[in-house]
Amino acid sequence: MRNKAVIAINFLVTIVLIETTSAFLLKERMRKLYPHYLDTSATFSPFPRQYFEKDEEIGFDIQKNSQATPTNNTPPEAGSYLIFSNTHGCFDKREDYSSESLIYIAGDSFTWGYAPYEKKFATLLEEKIHTPVAKCGVTGTGQIHQFEKFSRLHKMGRVRPQRVIVNIFANDIEDDFLHPINTVIEGWLVRNTYLTKDGSTYKRAKYSQEENIVRYKNWRANLNFNPKRYSATAILMYESLKRLRPKSTEVIAKEEVRDHYNSFSFKNYGKQVSMSNFNAILKWKKHAIDNGYKVSFLAIPPRDSALGYYSEFIKHAKASQIDIHDFQSYIQDKAIEQSSLYYDEDGHFNPKGNLVYLEFIQGIIKDQTLE
Repeated sequence: MRNKAVIAINFLVTIVLIETTSAFLLKERMRKLYPHYLDTSATFSPFPRQYFEKDEEIGFDIQKNSQATPTNNTPPEAGSYLIFSNTHGCFDKREDYSSESLIYIAGDSFTWGYAPYEKKFATLLEEKIHTPVAKCGVTGTGQIHQFEKFSRLHKMGRVRPQRVIVNIFANDIEDDFLHPINTVIEGWLVRNTYLTKDGSTYKRAKYSQEENIVRYKNWRANLNFNPKRYSATAILMYESLKRLRPKSTEVIAKEEVRDHYNSFSFKNYGKQVSMSNFNAILKWKKHAIDNGYKVSFLAIPPRDSALGYYSEFIKHAKASQIDIHDFQSYIQDKAIEQSSLYYDEDGHFNPKGNLVYLEFIQGIIKDQTLE
């Protein structure tokens, strides 16, 4: 009995030491494993409340004139940083988009940031070439949403750019197939649509308002009572179990989603599921011709994608005389390791990735200026 008591006491002392050390000395390190560790804000979102607003046509957009507020570690490896928006609803300190030499930058989370404002490639581009840049990426969007945001600003006369750069990423096909994909409930961004399958055919389905409210409340409740929020021991146990999980489980999980990713992949561009995305790109090309600006589409590969990920898309784009540029080919030519440009625990660009992508854009602008 005495030995059991000693073991129990030692165990409790160890737990207390882990929790105390983590809380006072290793909090940021724990938050890289679980962003909400000892989080008293109870927001559980990487974005502050009211950062987004509901939009009946495109589902949501960035709220205009949002005050600077810290993110909740998005991504965890970048730590916390301030996000905000200008009068145009863009994560941008620039308010004046009236310049005739303006470059408008569109895209999803890669373009929006997932990095401090001073380190994201659109901000660095403006500093490097001394030309006004509208930094108007919106996280969680495809080209349908991105073009609609741009065309609204264009119709109102707020932007008359010399050129537009649209950054494309792997999930844009699915985002456009499900568009509008998100809505806003009580100031928080909530998924609004989902995929269903009828035989071999994918279809878009929408949650009802009632379903969305229930899902939103369940999400908040699950986060409130997650033991990892309060305990470093729980985080470490979860991470240990995750690493001990048999590889067969991962293989099974991959088998279950393989058909989904094959259908919604730029590797297989040209399938019916990609038509919403391609039509939006063609629409943007026509708008550029009609309104006298140049639009270029730049393809960002997923971190672990094999060479040639965008080959099918590029083939379709070039057949339609679309100005398309492949970042994957660029980093291969420069002999840069692809994975080195992304965060280890997150699929977005790290500081090096933002810098290399900046050089990629600069090269395109320079080459086309010389033509």
